Order: sequence, then structure tokens, then C-alpha cells
Amino acid sequence: MDSEPSCSSQARLVCKYGSGCYRKNPQHRREYAHPDKDDKEDEEDGCPPAKKVAVDSSLQQVPPLFYVTKVRGIDEHYNSSSLAISLKDILAMGELVASAQFNYMFDVPWIIDQYPPSKRATPLLLVHGEHADGLTRLKMACKPFPNISLFQAPLKIPYGTHHSKMMLLLLDCGMRVVIHTANLIEKDWDQKTQGAWVSPLFPKEPSGPSTFQKDLLDYLTAYGGTGLDVWKQHIREHNMDAARVHLIASVPGAHTSSSMHQWGHMKLRKVLSQHGPPASRVDKDWTVIGQFSSVGSLGTSSSQWLCSEWLTSLSACREAKLLGARSFPQLQLIFPSVENVRSSLEGYMAGGSIPYDRKVAEKQSYLTGYLCQWKAEHCGRSRASPHIKSYGRVSPDCTQLAWFLVTSANLSKAAWGAMEKQASQLKIRSYEIGVLFLPTDDGLLSVATHLDSFPNPEIAVPVPYDLPLTQYGKKDRPWMWNGTYTEPDSHGRLSHASAEQSPVILLALSSVLEREEWSAKEKQSARRQIWRCDLLHIIVEVLRQEFTLVPGQWGTAAKLATLLSNVCAGLKPKLSEQQNVSGENADQITEYYDILLPTVVDSLLILANNLMELATAYVAKGDPQPHFLTVTDALTWLCSNHQQHCIQRALQSPYLLNVLISDEAAYSGTALRFMAKMLEEYPGVFSLLPSETMQSVLDELIYKISGADDQSALPALDLLGAFVYYRVTPLDNLLLGYKGLSVVISKWNKHRLGLNAAQLVAALEARVASDQEAARMDSAAVLIQASWRGYMSRKKMKRVQRGICRFQQMYRRWKLDKEKAKQGRTQVTSRPVHTAQREFHERQIATLRLLPAREVDAFVKKQEDHSISKIQAWWRGVLARKAFQERKVTALRTRSASVIQKAVRRYLHERRKKRATTYPKLTCAERDQLLQEVQQMREEQPSTQSSEQRLQLHDQVQQLLGDFYANLRSVRHRDEQRYVLLARLMEDSNQALSAPSLCHASDELVELFTSGSRVVASMAEMAHKEELKAMQLPWWKKSSVEGGPNGLEDSIMDFLS
Repeated sequence: MDSEPSCSSQARLVCKYGSGCYRKNPQHRREYAHPDKDDKEDEEDGCPPAKKVAVDSSLQQVPPLFYVTKVRGIDEHYNSSSLAISLKDILAMGELVASAQFNYMFDVPWIIDQYPPSKRATPLLLVHGEHADGLTRLKMACKPFPNISLFQAPLKIPYGTHHSKMMLLLLDCGMRVVIHTANLIEKDWDQKTQGAWVSPLFPKEPSGPSTFQKDLLDYLTAYGGTGLDVWKQHIREHNMDAARVHLIASVPGAHTSSSMHQWGHMKLRKVLSQHGPPASRVDKDWTVIGQFSSVGSLGTSSSQWLCSEWLTSLSACREAKLLGARSFPQLQLIFPSVENVRSSLEGYMAGGSIPYDRKVAEKQSYLTGYLCQWKAEHCGRSRASPHIKSYGRVSPDCTQLAWFLVTSANLSKAAWGAMEKQASQLKIRSYEIGVLFLPTDDGLLSVATHLDSFPNPEIAVPVPYDLPLTQYGKKDRPWMWNGTYTEPDSHGRLSHASAEQSPVILLALSSVLEREEWSAKEKQSARRQIWRCDLLHIIVEVLRQEFTLVPGQWGTAAKLATLLSNVCAGLKPKLSEQQNVSGENADQITEYYDILLPTVVDSLLILANNLMELATAYVAKGDPQPHFLTVTDALTWLCSNHQQHCIQRALQSPYLLNVLISDEAAYSGTALRFMAKMLEEYPGVFSLLPSETMQSVLDELIYKISGADDQSALPALDLLGAFVYYRVTPLDNLLLGYKGLSVVISKWNKHRLGLNAAQLVAALEARVASDQEAARMDSAAVLIQASWRGYMSRKKMKRVQRGICRFQQMYRRWKLDKEKAKQGRTQVTSRPVHTAQREFHERQIATLRLLPAREVDAFVKKQEDHSISKIQAWWRGVLARKAFQERKVTALRTRSASVIQKAVRRYLHERRKKRATTYPKLTCAERDQLLQEVQQMREEQPSTQSSEQRLQLHDQVQQLLGDFYANLRSVRHRDEQRYVLLARLMEDSNQALSAPSLCHASDELVELFTSGSRVVASMAEMAHKEELKAMQLPWWKKSSVEGGPNGLEDSIMDFLS
């Protein structure tokens, strides 16, 4: 993607002289644009005007974020701009005016190539630590580039290095700071895992010095001299408040007093103690993790430095006490194992950047118990050798981080510093620099595992390794760069090869076998002698080394491969020939067939792979393809003479599959021809291959057939036809596994095909015709079955409809019968009631007929009084039973309230007693011991305030505490009053809602309902409800209500009186 215009190219004014401007002042060129002249200069630099720098536009404005560097040889998904960055991407962020590179190693021509073409002449400062011969070589490398200036960092203590890795980039619209972990050499930015923090764009504006800005200026000042004064002035002129990280640096020297807490692990301890997460959020279950690429001498026991002062600093938290030996958290250290290096993208070559001396490792064997393997599957960098250095503290569930540090410091005393003279000074030997990520607002950092999007570094950090960590196994050993390893690496190379002249000496054996005066029997005897002298094993080991420095280079390797194949192909010892020899020779013959020959096959395939990679990487002098063909011919000759022992081994080898999947037709075609020849000579061997291997071969063949349009796909098509012809893969399985294969192969019908390919095409055409006829028959069967299912479905639906109609008729009949039965029961039940009422009226009429007329009213009055008494007696019984239940509930509530109140009073009494407890006073000895501990803590962590400031702060705190406790009682009293008032308002609102309307209330009632007394309001409400109930009673109940219409008011007045 082309880069977007920078912030200056859009704002610059066009010079009035245009392309005819003669001024050479760089400041004039930055302030005014010269369109035609600028374009012409860009074209002279080899960059077209419209396409200056190929850099991802999403990186033009980079937020403060931690990146890993891009890695060649992994899936490009893991090199996305949200996760990875390259040196070219960093240097192309804006219009560069000047830059400074702080580093340990420099490849000057390569560095210049990483700059945009138009910026390769801008001022560049290299800050280094070279001296003597190294300084001479560096000056010679910089001589062709007049824009480069050098600054030598003073190394005050022996064995120290300038190991810091930082970039200062001055842009026309601001400034950036980049802190990373890679040397400025090509291999460090190619296939290694590195880390880089890219700052936000710091604007050029006045501001107060931020913590990051002050620390950066202190670090540059520690170099001394005047060589960095210009850059210190640039830093002062820019606003760096946007840097949300802390700078953790190391400078050589014996630091004492306050400067001791300014560098190394003591600076990290200070920052974590002042700004880190509180100890309440981070306990000892949080693991401290260290990840590095080099190990120094740490002492003979872990308590000397690693698990004492260094782990104390990395375990620091805010508001935490000093840790004892038993309070340290768990420590886990990530360092590449031998297997990590061997299987890496670079192989054993990666071990050169992981210095750990064997003699040092023998003195500190305890370190292996803390080591974990390098694994980074989530970001695709498990095979990218780690050169990054990072440290952090992770939660037990591996989802949160207390802090995270990216730095140039490895695990060594020289980098972090070591306490000396009874912990009164910190001695550091090397320059180091790093950035510390801390959470904000007493929070925690999250571990970002999904790396497809930009994580916010104030919330989440993309940790470059997998969590949880994987401990070393029983067979795992840490990588040591001066160790001896005999197992080949991912490129088939050994870590320690033979001398440079060994291949040439061994190659002299070929002249012995090529003597014309020798007979076949004498040559066979020579082959046996070579075998018995164990020269075949030596040749196999020599073939696995690097041939770049060998005379003849890879041509010598190809000749050795031919020699090895010639000897093994002509050597076929049989047990029948050794009837009179001892059993040891029989064991040697068995080893020859079962071990040596498969090893020779692997060695030849590894050599062929190396030659192919040299050709595809364009690093070989000359064309390696003839050597590749020589090696494959030697392999073919060997497998043809030892079919039973070599062919299966060769076909199962992943190196042969690697050649087969090559995009270069010359190399993949050689592998196809080799497999076709082996299939003709030994067809049954393919049936012995694992299904995974056969599936991989078939996938690659189909890919080549479907993806190519030229003659390069014909060998793959011919091999596929041979598979079908020899029944290695049945045609039915082939068509079933690869849909549309017949269509793909049919396009090759017009080409001139081989016998096997022509037979495959004919078989596919016959199968297509057969499949079409079968498809027509299937279509007819489907049509017939659909018609029959439709007929059966319609028939079934008619039966269902008839059943539903019959069911509805039966339900209606049942419902009608039920209604009739209910009416009959009602008539039968109501008949006795009507009969009793009629008999009662008849008796009443008969009695009235017998009485005289003057006694009828008295009789009727007597009967009414009797009825009223009886009804009222029954009703009083009902009310009495109801009131008894209510009184029972009220009594239960009263008892419950009494029990609760007693319990509350008892609890409050006990609480007051506890608060009133007096603590024993300190004895004189205890007081002296406490004063000593306080004095020791003050000495270890000196305060930045003076004694007068502390006394003033103490008085202010005492004054605030006094004011607080003085106002505490009044505040509580006001809170209680507010709660009581709210309760009264709630009660009054409830009373108002239940009150009668004003038209039915007297003056006394209005006064009562507006009263503030809860008791009066409650009694008024109860009396009001009783009056309402009395008004709704029938006439025969009202006679028992005493007091007349004013009974409600009277009862309330009696209560109040």
C-alpha cells in the first residue's frame, strides 16, 4: 500500500522560483515545495514521485503501542499492521528531518537502505560502545555516508557494553521515540522475535516536563559530553505528556544514595512501589515472569542475587511491606531450549544470538528449575527465535497483568545492577533502556490474546508468548552457544561441522572407484572397505554441514552425494556370503540395511532441500539447479538398487514433500519424475505409505493440475494417472474426495498426454457418461416417488377431515347432555327450600287467623325482636372469632418485636464493650525495637521531603482528623433527624390518602387529620374506618350501635381525653 502524504507535504508553500530555484539550504527545502525538482530527485533516487515509500498507511499515525517485528517465513496474518512492524515502517512515519540510533551492533549500509530513498541523506547520529578495532571498522563503514556522525558511549567499568536500543526520530511535525530490542543488523529484523514500543507523535509546543521526558533527559545526560546536547534540546522543545509509560534505564557506574533508585532494578522497584498496583490487588500468587535471550553469571545459589534483591524489585507493589524470603511470588523464566533453537526458522544459526556459556551454566545449575520453553503459537512466532526481552507479573488465571516491561536488559548483574557494600551502592556495567506499562486508576492490565485489532496499551498488552508457560521437560536443556549438538536442525545442518577440507579429502574416494584398470570385483571390494572403515557415516555427517566455506561449495556437496550413492548402490552384502563369519558381521549387515541406508536417503533429501532453498532465496553464487539434479539422480540410483529399504523411506520423508510443493516447476517436476519412476519399479510400496502422506501427495497433485495452464502440470497429471492405473488410489475414491476433478482434467484432453494420463482422461470420460445416465435414472425415480407421496398424502388428509367432523359432533352431543343434567340437579336442589318457605308462611298465616286483631301488632313486634336478637347473637359470634384471630396475630407480633429489640440491645451493648476495650501499652524494649524498624525503613526508602515539610504535613493531617471527629456527632444527629422527618412524611402521606373527603368531615376531623402526631392520626384512621363500616350495616344491626350519628366524634374525643 502506498504511503499517504505526510503532515508537511500538504502544508508547505510552493516556492515562487519553482524548479529553477538555486537555493541549497535544507531549511528552505523543508519550508517550500519545488514540485518538478522534488519529483526529479525522487526519480534519481529510484523512487517514482507518486509512490515514494511502500509502507502501510495505517502506520502513518501510530498510537502508543507495543509491537513485535515482522518475521519472514510465517503466515502473513501474523505480520498484520496491528501486530507487527518493520524497521522500514518505523522510519517512514512522517517526514524525517534527523534521527539518532542507540544500539549495540550496526550494519551501516543495511541501515541506510531501510530509510526512505528521499531521507537517506538526512543527519543520522549513531550512539555506540565500540572501541579499538571495532571502532575502526565502524568508522570505515560510515565513511561513504557523510551525513552519519558517531558518538562513543563512555564505558566506565570493565566488561560493560552499550546495549541500549533506542531511536530518536525528529519529524517536521513533531518527534517520536522508539524503544526496541533488536540490533541494527539484517538478521535481527528477519526471522527473530523482537519487540518495539513506538511512541505517539510528540508535538513541538511548550509544556512542563513530564515524568517520561525528565527520565529520558536524565538518561541522555548520563552519557556525559556535549555530543547529545542537540537532541536534549529537541526533547525539551516537545510535549511528551502523551507517553503513558515509565522509562526504566541502566547506566554504568557505582550509584549511591538517591541515584541508586534512579537506575536498574532499583528504579523498577521504586516505580512499582509508587505507581504500581496496590498490594491488595496483587498477592503472592501472582507469578513474576522473565523472558530474555542471554544469561550472565548470577552466583552459585539463587539467594545470592536472583531470588533476593532482583526478585524483591520485581515483586514490589504499592502499599506493600518488605517481603521476607518466604513471601516471594513464584518465579518463571523463559529461555530457549535446545529443541527451540534446533526447530527454529534459522536452525542452529539462531543460537549465535542467544549467548549462554556452558561454563557459566555449570556453576548455576539451579537456574534450570525456573526455566520454561519459548512458545508463541497465538502470534505465530514459536519458530521465530526470541531476541526480545520482556518481564511482567501475571495473575494465577493468566488473564491479567500487574505490569509489563519491554527492555534491552537480559538476565545479568551487568544489565540490572547488583548491590554492594552492605546495600549502600548499586553497581551497573552496561547501558540498557526499556519501557514499563502500568495500569491506570488502580486497575490491572489485561492479557491480549486476539491480536487482529489494536489493543489499548493502558488496558491490554499483547504478550509475545503463550500463557500459561510450559516448563522444561526432563530431557530439555537450555541452549548454550558453545555446546555440542549432533541432531540436525530444521535445515538439516549440524551445529558443529567438520573442517573445511574434510569434504575435499573424502571426495578423493571417488577417483578410487573410477579407476578403469580395476575390475568390477576390485571395485566391489573397495566399496566394502569403505563401509567397514565407517567412512559412509562420515560422509553422511559431512553432507549435513554448511558448504559455503568449503572449496567448490555446493558442487563439492553434489559430488559427495554421487559418491555416497555409488558406494551404497553397488554394496549389497548378503548373509549367505557370510556363512563362516562371526555373528558381529551379521549385525553389521543388519545395521547397514536397517539404519545406514535410511540415513543416507535422509541425508540426500536434506541436501536437495538446502540446494532448492539456496536457489529460491537468491543467495547462492551461481545456479544451484545442476547440483540439485545431481543429488536427485544419486537418490534415484540408490533407491533403484535398494528398493525394499530406500523407496519407502524416501517417499515418507517430509523433505521430499517439501520439494514437491515448491512453486518452481524445475524442482517440483524432478520430485514428480522421481515418484513416477519409483512407482514403475516398485508399485506396492505406495500401499505401505501412511494415509496422511498419500493425502498430502494427492492434494499437491490436484493443486498443480488445477492451478497451472502450461505444460508444467503434465508430470503431475501423468503421476496421478499412474496412481489410478496401479490401483494406488481407486478412481472412485479420487472422484469422491475431489469434487469437480473430471471438469479440471477434461481441459487437458487436447494436449499431448502420456500413456497414464491418457488412460486417466478416458476413464474419467467414461465415468462422466455413466454418472449422467445414473443421474437421469435418479431424476426419474425421484419424480415417481414424489407423485406417489402426493397421492398418499391427499388420501390421508381426507380421512383426517372425516375423523375431525365426527369428533366435533360427538363433543357437541356430550356438551348438550351435560347441560341438561346440570339443569335437572338445580331443580331437585331448590325444591326443598321452596317447600320449607311455603310451610313457614302457611304457619304464620294460620297463627294470625287465630289471634285477635288488637294483638297482631304486638305479636309481629315480638317476632321481629326475637329474630333481631338471634341474628345479632350469631353476628357477634362471628365478630368475636374474627377479633380473637386479629388479637392473636397482634400479640405474636408484639412478642416478636420484644425479642428482636432485646437481641439488638444485647448486640449494641457488646459492641460498645468491644469499642471501649483498652489495648496494652508498649514496653520500653518494644518501643525501642519499633523505633529501630522505622529508622531502618526510612534509610532503605529515603523520603523525598525535608523534615520541615513532613512536620507541616503531619500538622495538617492532625488538624483534618480533629475537625472530622469534632463534627462527627453533629453530622450523625442531622442524619437521624433527616431519617425521622422522612418517616413522618411517609406516614402523613399514607394518612392523607385514606382520609375522607372534606365535604363529609367536621372541623375536629380536619384538625385531627392534619395533626403531626402518629398516634392521633392512627386512631383517627381506625375510628373513621369503623364509622364507615357502621354506615353500611342493615337496619337490624344499627340498633346496637350506641352514640347516634355522632358516635365517631365521641369515640375520638374520649380517646383524646
